Amino acid sequence: MDYSKILYWLVDTSIKGSFLIISIILIKWLLKNSLGARWHYNIWFLALIRLIIPFAPQSSISIFNIFTLGDHKNIISENYMKYNPNEIISWFNGKNMETELFNDNSPLTLKGIFFQSSNQFKFVMLWAVISIILLAVIVLANMKFGLYIKENSFEVSDNTKKILEECKGKMGINTNLPLIKTSAVKAPALYGLFRPRLLLPLNIEGQIDENELRFIFFHELSHFKRKDISTFWLMSFIKVLYWFNPVIWYGLYQMRQDCEISCDALALSYVDHDDCKGYGQTIIHLIQNTAQPLKYIGVAGMLGSKKQLKRRMKMIALFKKNAYRLSVMSIGILILMGCMFLTNAKEEIPQPDTYVEENIPVKDEGEKLSVSIKDDNEVKEDSGQGDSAKGEATKEMIWPLPNYTKITSHYGWKVHPILKKKKLHTGTDIAAPLGKSIVAAANGKVIFSQEYGPYGNTIIIDHGDGIVSLYGHCNELVAKKDQKVNAGDEIAKVGSTGMSTGPHLHFEVRKDGKAVDPFKGYLDKKHISN
Repeated sequence: MDYSKILYWLVDTSIKGSFLIISIILIKWLLKNSLGARWHYNIWFLALIRLIIPFAPQSSISIFNIFTLGDHKNIISENYMKYNPNEIISWFNGKNMETELFNDNSPLTLKGIFFQSSNQFKFVMLWAVISIILLAVIVLANMKFGLYIKENSFEVSDNTKKILEECKGKMGINTNLPLIKTSAVKAPALYGLFRPRLLLPLNIEGQIDENELRFIFFHELSHFKRKDISTFWLMSFIKVLYWFNPVIWYGLYQMRQDCEISCDALALSYVDHDDCKGYGQTIIHLIQNTAQPLKYIGVAGMLGSKKQLKRRMKMIALFKKNAYRLSVMSIGILILMGCMFLTNAKEEIPQPDTYVEENIPVKDEGEKLSVSIKDDNEVKEDSGQGDSAKGEATKEMIWPLPNYTKITSHYGWKVHPILKKKKLHTGTDIAAPLGKSIVAAANGKVIFSQEYGPYGNTIIIDHGDGIVSLYGHCNELVAKKDQKVNAGDEIAKVGSTGMSTGPHLHFEVRKDGKAVDPFKGYLDKKHISN
């Protein structure tokens, strides 16, 4: 499994979702007196969509075009995220991130730690375990609540049922909605995702009059009409996915608060204007008699927090009959924000493995080769060249040492000339006089340019998508760290530094940390000097 894909989507979506939530809060504050309660609730659905979509189309009007990371108009670039430069460098010493690699003026950043492939499994497992635990707690708590209701349910009076049917008829609801009294609740509530039921406290009929009962039914039926239970479950699922992000949790809390106010507006649209004051007094009456509203995921009640009461009373006092309808302006703002926030930045600069190609003449810059990069599980000693491909990713490279094609040591198992031990020669040695130009084999970014143990003076280039090339034993390093290079650009000069027996270029290609033979399937004998 490619855990980097999961991490990329999770972190990228979390950041963009947080930015959208903060923007929604600011926009709601600016337009609080201009648009109705329904708009203030519906705008939150943009955040829900942003947080659950697996991908988003690119757009030139995306708000994320104004944010950059490096040279890419993305908050996080997937190709750069795949491997941390320090980790790539560690591939060439056969160890998993040696301590000395951090002493090359390349500080290890939080992003580097987080996106090392060696840590990706740990992060994904930690996220998954906590998410599963949270989801299990939510589901079990609601199942327990449902069983308690089933065991503690009582019939309501015929008059109460009659009032409910009158309210359903006025709201155009034909669905059967069971009405039960139970000790499980202290305030009226709608419960159930697949089989909704309207719950009433045991003593409700003795505490309120018929008018207040109608107001309660209008509110709970508004929840039913708008499918709020389904929305609450979706919100809970998103909270489970992004348990690590307090901004998302706060945004969903605010959405729940706005849901009640929007639900009040829908209920009031079925109430006579003169009864709006009575509707508000019913809410106050219920709050006075109830300590806390129910907080189960599958429950939608009439009560919210006492802090929210002032906003609700103000909306009720100023409510107008047609206020629940969305105006043309409010619809236009939602569409515009959707286009801006539900799209990703338009990529105008190619990704690291697809830099702009130049037409380089073969005569001047050397022969072109098609490097077959293979995903090897291991390199076996008895296989000669040791390539056991399961899947191939081809990347065109040019000859790294123009006009010099004599191979002094091929990729494969052999006795090391200095160590006198049989080892895998992970690269290809090309002989050339001291000081001759070494060129980049493909477009990419220099991530290492200095002395590197047995390799001597070394250049390492990241070509993106896990493909990396190394140029060892150099005399002079021309390209600097973090410099972008195109195929054919001079990056170094031939030398004999490090563990070397004479001037030559040691050239390596690695794919996802595994050494591969860059010449297998390309080099013809006519291109090689023996």
